[in-house]
Amino acid sequence: MTDRPPPTPGFDDALGVALAEARDRLAELVDVTTWSLDDARLGTRIEDVLALKASVDELASRLVGEADDRHLAARHGASSTRAHLMAAYRMSAAEASRIVRTARQLHGSSVVAEPTRRAVALGKVSAEQGTVVASAVNRLSPTIDLVRVEAAQTDLLGHATRLSFTQLQTVANHLIEVVDPDMADLTLEEQLQVQERRAWTSASLAGQLGADGIARARFALPNLAYAMFKKHLDALASPRRNGNGDSGPGNHTGDGPRAATALSDADADDAAVAEVPYATRMGQAFCELIDHLPTEGHPLHGVVNASIVITIDETKLRVGAEPCAGWGRRGRPSRMDRAATPTDPASTLQTPRLLIRRG
Repeated sequence: MTDRPPPTPGFDDALGVALAEARDRLAELVDVTTWSLDDARLGTRIEDVLALKASVDELASRLVGEADDRHLAARHGASSTRAHLMAAYRMSAAEASRIVRTARQLHGSSVVAEPTRRAVALGKVSAEQGTVVASAVNRLSPTIDLVRVEAAQTDLLGHATRLSFTQLQTVANHLIEVVDPDMADLTLEEQLQVQERRAWTSASLAGQLGADGIARARFALPNLAYAMFKKHLDALASPRRNGNGDSGPGNHTGDGPRAATALSDADADDAAVAEVPYATRMGQAFCELIDHLPTEGHPLHGVVNASIVITIDETKLRVGAEPCAGWGRRGRPSRMDRAATPTDPASTLQTPRLLIRRG
């Protein structure tokens, strides 16, 4: 952070004077130790600091909201207020997004959330809690009686001092059912449709192949799609699915014969698989899911099939034939063998051709 400039003489800058005084007073506490506080006073001081932080967060969001209204970012060559905060004030992307979201909810065009803004400014609730309450209030239809909206907002602010943050979010999401129960279903349906469209348009997948043989990627999916995806991976990664604990490359198809003692060895197999981290088992299940994707109907990419030419001595080819080195110890093809072998002659996937030329 940069050194603050002194307040401009003769200019009505109450914010600048107050902030300068606050920074001077806090500077006096730089070397004050906290070990001498007993448990009761320590808890009280934490509450005091969090209340002060809420007041500062509200003031910061008020200033950022003013900058957003003035389109200050565009005049500085930034694409958005968030980008301007990141470039001019060295904020992280997460912190810049949080403060912009708070500013737009507490200091938007509507004044219906003014009681919430004042509660945050006075340190009664945190900026995070205030954003949840203001978002729920701002989503209400302007046709609803203002008296009922203010009463519901007051109730939410009271809940914010008693409920956990997650519980407050749950209660705020059902505010419409209390304020306007007759239109609740229609309003929730409209909000859900907006949320689904936003989730669909925000879906993304990006990644790259690694030189170490490991591809790394990141993605964003709608909640429903991810829940279905994770449910399927959980089923594939279950230690009891195969009953033999065999999950290595080429040996995770689960179609091998089971020995008569498989049931008696189930607990030992489960213990062995349990040693594999959950994230690793989920990654391996993802690989298995990709291996078994249906190939029918996949579009062509407008290129011819790949051809691989290998020159082998005819004598070695006739008398020196050995089992394929890529096949596993149980007679199953490895992942590379399966990937290079078309399983369906009518498949539209681009499959390589192997041409052996006798030397």
